[in-house]
Amino acid sequence: TVLQSTSVYANNTPSYSGSTPTKAMDTQHTYSFSGWSPALSAVTGNADYTAVFSSSARKYTIKWANYDGSILSSSAVAYGTTPSYSGTPQREPGSHYDYTFTGWSPRISKVTGNATYTAQYSETDLFPTLTYHAPDEAEKMVEIMYNDSSVMLTKGYTYAGADISTDPH
Repeated sequence: TVLQSTSVYANNTPSYSGSTPTKAMDTQHTYSFSGWSPALSAVTGNADYTAVFSSSARKYTIKWANYDGSILSSSAVAYGTTPSYSGTPQREPGSHYDYTFTGWSPRISKVTGNATYTAQYSETDLFPTLTYHAPDEAEKMVEIMYNDSSVMLTKGYTYAGADISTDPH
């Protein structure tokens, strides 16, 4: 695109009188005007000058969210780089479950635009299923299996407040 056409007397240096040339950013870069090619010099004949632009990687907003959507961190990250989160996100245990961080969704990849990564957790039941065995209804002891170990209880009692009872009702 021709920005300006002027006549300049020999041995005078041309000048550009328009606004600073611009180049639209694209997905990867932003551009800033850095001068003319060739460099402006005294006129010795017809000449064409081309605007020269420097580029820098475009930055996009990367957000790190917890399971509930709350934002843990946000930053501007350059196109083409792989973002990273510092630390390990946490999720408070619930009344019945404990949580372990397992990764991010979607899977972390090189930056191509704004993105939000959400922490994922696996849950561990704080009260795993307990089983009991009473081989004979007349027996006064019941065997409770808990986390691969067993405890013998007298019928009618509970185990460590976990509401385990031998009452079938």
